[in-house]
Amino acid sequence: MVDFQSFTINPQDMATEYKGNAILEILKGELEYLNLSRLKIMALMIEAIIKTQTICLWKLCEVIPLKAKALSINRRLQRFVSEVVFNPLVLAKIIVHLCDVKGKVYLIMDRTNWKLGDSNINILMLSLSYEGKGIPLFWKFLNKRGNSNVEERIELLKQFKKAFPELEIAGFLADREFIGEDWFNKLNELNIPFIIRVRNNFQICRKYKLQNIKNLFRRLSVNEYNLIHPKRLVLNVQLFISGMKILNKEHRVDYCIVVSNFDRDNSLEVYRLRWQIECMFKNLKSSGFDIEATHLTKHERLNALLSVVSIAYVWVVKVAEKMLQVAKCNKILNHGRRQISEFRQGLRELKKFYSFQIQRVMKIMFNFCHILRNYL
Repeated sequence: MVDFQSFTINPQDMATEYKGNAILEILKGELEYLNLSRLKIMALMIEAIIKTQTICLWKLCEVIPLKAKALSINRRLQRFVSEVVFNPLVLAKIIVHLCDVKGKVYLIMDRTNWKLGDSNINILMLSLSYEGKGIPLFWKFLNKRGNSNVEERIELLKQFKKAFPELEIAGFLADREFIGEDWFNKLNELNIPFIIRVRNNFQICRKYKLQNIKNLFRRLSVNEYNLIHPKRLVLNVQLFISGMKILNKEHRVDYCIVVSNFDRDNSLEVYRLRWQIECMFKNLKSSGFDIEATHLTKHERLNALLSVVSIAYVWVVKVAEKMLQVAKCNKILNHGRRQISEFRQGLRELKKFYSFQIQRVMKIMFNFCHILRNYL
């Protein structure tokens, strides 16, 4: 287990000297508009989320160390998520500050959704590619079941540009549902370089005829890559097209085809970064904090809860980063990925530390009772 006491306190690094009030000290320095009571309950929520790996308020109140009944703690948590409003720009700045992100960045957009009774929870997320992991920055709850529209996507990108004018967008990555003529034109207007995957049966104009885009790459060998020059007309927008012939899970021939508004030989290699947001969603859900376990459906309350979870997520990521620097562990397998993901390593280490702290408290109480019994 990593010795957290060896970490030095630094607001720019979430992997700080891990004392009980370490999270609180960071929040006090960043969220000055919240009073101390709110900051304390937020810090306790973050620790409880890591301990229990869930955001179910009833389960959180069972492990929060307050001298009150579980019902009273639960009401306090409910008041927090219903009354506290987080400024998305401030929250994103906290996350970027804690990760110490500078220079050029890659942004990834995707959507996650689940159903709770008759309610559809549909979240459009803009994340940051950081050290091989997706980091949540901005999100929007959609009042519908299906895909987002151009205005909703542009709103998140404008928030990023407003919050971080000093950061240069090296590339914007998105999957096959994020296509459209108006969408491509808007990205060009905002001067955002993008790499977006398209479907194999996507229609393009070639020699004054419409045909499937995959026909451009049908003569390639499996795993062979090609960048089409010059630009081609895609949805009435001049774009570069890159593609590769691959084998899918059923070992059938498939294609990975992306379009971009700038000439780059390694577009497909850069596009692989998009998988980071899928891993992030998995860590926020089934493999991590189980955000689907919440019974909240009101967007304002879900937003407050997701804001707290985002801080907890970054806390785990930074601890995992520091842990891998201190302890040389977690070997890399032949396919290039770690045997255990960094997130799971950080989460496991934090839970070990919490368990160690509880055991230490119990030992102190046992020794105290033993001394007291001898004295009596």
